[in-house]
Amino acid sequence: MWPSNWPWRGPSCGCSSGSKELHHFARGANVCASLAKLATVVLLIMCAVGLAVCFTHFDPAVYASDGGLDFDFAGSASLLSLLVFSVAGWETVSKAAADASGPAARKAGAALITCLFLVTGILCLVSTAVAGCMPWREAVGRTAPFADVLVSITGMPAVRVLFLATAFVGAVGVMNSTLYSSAQMLYGLSRFALVSRAFSALHPKYGTPARCIWFTAAFVVLTPFTGRLFFLPFINIASLAAIVMWIMSLAAVLRLRRARPDLRRPVRMPGGRVTAVLGVAASVFLAGNILLPFSPGALDGLEYALAAALAALGVLLYGFRDRTLSDGAREALIFGGACVTVKEKHSHGEKAGKAV
Repeated sequence: MWPSNWPWRGPSCGCSSGSKELHHFARGANVCASLAKLATVVLLIMCAVGLAVCFTHFDPAVYASDGGLDFDFAGSASLLSLLVFSVAGWETVSKAAADASGPAARKAGAALITCLFLVTGILCLVSTAVAGCMPWREAVGRTAPFADVLVSITGMPAVRVLFLATAFVGAVGVMNSTLYSSAQMLYGLSRFALVSRAFSALHPKYGTPARCIWFTAAFVVLTPFTGRLFFLPFINIASLAAIVMWIMSLAAVLRLRRARPDLRRPVRMPGGRVTAVLGVAASVFLAGNILLPFSPGALDGLEYALAAALAALGVLLYGFRDRTLSDGAREALIFGGACVTVKEKHSHGEKAGKAV
């Protein structure tokens, strides 16, 4: 799951100890992936059954109570600031696709978009099902209204425990994905000389970027224990950071497609530039909803201060980059094997054919 150009994954790693380390790491990754897959399947089945039960007892009068049919733009705009967390962890799919190869890697874009539509649909269905069985003003004051509705319908308190336990496993999976992707990004920035080279150091036994993992783990693990005063602001700032990352990534895709159309692109995205443009527009809208002071979902003073502090930390890390590299050398580091263009790939294939 880590970059394919790490030393312990290269072809020169032929020693038995390196193979053993790779085996243990791969086994651990497979176990985590299997547990996450099992939790996802169980949660989807439970959601499907729960939705069927809720819609069977759906009451239009309850759905319309307390102004449930009235549209409130301010409330909808405020909810958009939390939309990012409905896709938390999904960006790991695209990051992991960079380490994959073959048909699976090329289908990563289509799989990601399919998941977006699937999960967004499930979120809408769950919200509608709950609103049709419990007044929404009562639902918003509960921690797990969907589970509470099912308990009231079935009379089985164990349903709530089962839902919360499965959701907890899913949340741990998201945290694991966040830790993995954050450490991978920091390691990549270090290898590209955009932050200190000290983060590129690998663990002598496991061959993993231990410093990157410990640095990002400090944020992932400690943030839930910062208390109510800081925890919710950190969530909103994380949402903003993710949106900014989306904007920069999609803008980079558009620029590279125009400036370097012949670059080898192992992952296909359905819709191509149209998808990227729509993604930029949607992300800019979400960012404006959070940043503009007059927006219903705007940050408060503490959140602006935290955003400024984290931005200052990023500037500080960038200040320790390797300044001896030229722009051309850094560009070669960033693109790496992607600098092999489609034309060059075909020419190499023709030469190999002639040689045979």
